[in-house]
Amino acid sequence: MTLLPECRFLVPAAVLLAIVVANPVMAQNGDEEIQVGNLHFSFANYLGSGIYSVEDRTVQVYHFPTTFDLVSPERRDWGMSIQVPVTLGFYDFRAEDILVVGLPDRVSTISVVPSLMVPFYVSERWVLTPNVDFGAAKEFDQGELVWVLGVGMQADAVYPMKGYELRPLLRALWAQHTGPVREIGDDLGRFEAGLEGRFPLGFYIFGQSANLGVFGKYYSYMTELEFVTPDGIPIDFTNQWEFGATLGTKTPLRFLGIKLPRVGLSYRFGENVGAVRIILGKPM
Repeated sequence: MTLLPECRFLVPAAVLLAIVVANPVMAQNGDEEIQVGNLHFSFANYLGSGIYSVEDRTVQVYHFPTTFDLVSPERRDWGMSIQVPVTLGFYDFRAEDILVVGLPDRVSTISVVPSLMVPFYVSERWVLTPNVDFGAAKEFDQGELVWVLGVGMQADAVYPMKGYELRPLLRALWAQHTGPVREIGDDLGRFEAGLEGRFPLGFYIFGQSANLGVFGKYYSYMTELEFVTPDGIPIDFTNQWEFGATLGTKTPLRFLGIKLPRVGLSYRFGENVGAVRIILGKPM
């Protein structure tokens, strides 16, 4: 594997910051600033599990990612994989409703947005991973079908320490949907920065060493989002923090050639918004 000098860790950070600066936070219309508000259902794929605002309703979102390796990065300085996340949404339904009315009788929204990822080793520790996403999302109440396109760049590293690992991460994302009608707010931009520590647990899961991941993460949205609390109170926000923990193995487990995701819990909060999230996949 051909590696650039360790000082080139600045490359991924610079690329990510360039992407963030290049994306406008708000559109300009003469002297009037047009604030981008409310979130389209097609972007649930990028927000993960939770309760979100979709026009004038709430939606409970469940996100299930599956990853396939196309080119292994072993013995080379790049690789290729495809992630196929399936996201299901249920309008006006909360998890606690299961105790009262049971499971929902139908799915309100569904999206399948495959992501092609090509990681490049830019130094001994840092990996730069561009991604291109393309898929579809459907809302069944109105029968609306939209196409979803996204591009992003991620920089992450692994620093072995005495008895544990540190994993810093930077990520920038831009996505849009295209359907019958295009409106202001149909773009989504986000920047993320985080740090994770992984600690061995001293036991094995199906022959692989188990570890505990503890992480913290910051989100900055370049478009204002609207979140609906379980009490139905809408709150707009542009910044969030998240802290949580996951359980997994040093070498990911596989079933029928599919990488099994890490599992865990986290708490995301910011600007009067707080939620407990179930994590399936990498937290960082």
